[in-house]
Amino acid sequence: MKSLLADPDADLLARARAIHARVLTVDTHVDIPPDFGTESYDPRGAKRGRGQIDLVGMEHGGLDAVFFIVYVGQGERNAAGYARAMADAFAKFAAIRRMTDVQYPEAISLARSAADVRRIHREGRLAALIGIENGHALGATCGFWTRTTTSARATWACCTTATTTSATRPCPTRVSRTRPPSMAA
Repeated sequence: MKSLLADPDADLLARARAIHARVLTVDTHVDIPPDFGTESYDPRGAKRGRGQIDLVGMEHGGLDAVFFIVYVGQGERNAAGYARAMADAFAKFAAIRRMTDVQYPEAISLARSAADVRRIHREGRLAALIGIENGHALGATCGFWTRTTTSARATWACCTTATTTSATRPCPTRVSRTRPPSMAA
């Protein structure tokens, strides 16, 4: 028989911790700063409160996998603006890969599928996934990001429809499948 003095909050907390220990936890949106993965923002030891996440915090908090978000703001809708946005996006892709492949491969690995996340978790490491927010870096073409439509204003949004845009303009018939250098498999 339970004691009348037993703390119901302590029991609930113990049950919650047991559940947390059994499941694979994923954060589906973590913004990264422009200097992520550099000397000024080391993902292992980032200063608390400066960014949304660091590897130490993930380990201590029991967070197993994170979608690191490649975000660039909306800029000028011309060739120069698209080029700048793409360069900024590639820099963030490279920073995530630097973290997983160069800086801390023993602690975190890039996952490209759910199966990868489970495998990396079984290996006792953290899993990094990559998400993209805002299609401005895609420019006026579909490029290699054909499945990332987030804005109806994107000039390449026709790629997400069968054959035409809302203005009934034909979509490109050939879609580039190239990857930035930092994403080469």
